[in-house]
Amino acid sequence: MITSDLRTGIDKLKGRRDWMAKTKENLEGQVTLFESHMVRIDEAKVLIRDVAKQTQDQLVYHISEIATLALEAVFPNPYSLEVEFTDERRGKTECDIWLVKKGNRAIPLASTGHGPADIASLALLISVWSLRKPRTRPILILDEPMKAVDLDLRPVASAMLKEISSRLGMQVLLVTHDPNLVGAADRIFEVGQVEDEDGWDVSEIKVQGGTKALLPKAEGD
Repeated sequence: MITSDLRTGIDKLKGRRDWMAKTKENLEGQVTLFESHMVRIDEAKVLIRDVAKQTQDQLVYHISEIATLALEAVFPNPYSLEVEFTDERRGKTECDIWLVKKGNRAIPLASTGHGPADIASLALLISVWSLRKPRTRPILILDEPMKAVDLDLRPVASAMLKEISSRLGMQVLLVTHDPNLVGAADRIFEVGQVEDEDGWDVSEIKVQGGTKALLPKAEGD
């Protein structure tokens, strides 16, 4: 009886030993698989980081190039624009934009005046549009732009806008009260308020060259 109980106990212990060995083997296989996955994840992280760095470098070059060309075209002693990406804030990638002159960085608006910041922001808008894939319709509508640019520099700014639009194949619709900004336009529409033959107020559109068109007053006006 004692021998039978002992044999039964030994068989149970052997079964437990075999179960534990099988469990150990399975766990070791899972650890190996996990380690393999971790290696692949690390390799993917390196690849993603490299691609992100290349993308950032292309963005920096493209954005800085257009903005700097715009600033150089308008201002006699211009700033250049620098773009810098950083991963050190709140664990997210952020972008800093600087206006630089003679190696000194300045925060736009804070210490450069509104004129350079005005031109830089317009150039940034255009450069970001040009990077979109696929691009939206190549039409840029500007409502009273470049107000902060000096009056004597606005004709140059208008020519700069014309040059960029030509290079990128973009049509610019510019709404302004400032005649200094329309010199480089391909076509100018002058809108005024007049009375028609019945005494109604209508909008009159004069196209450069003498063409006129009358628009009836909208209902409720």
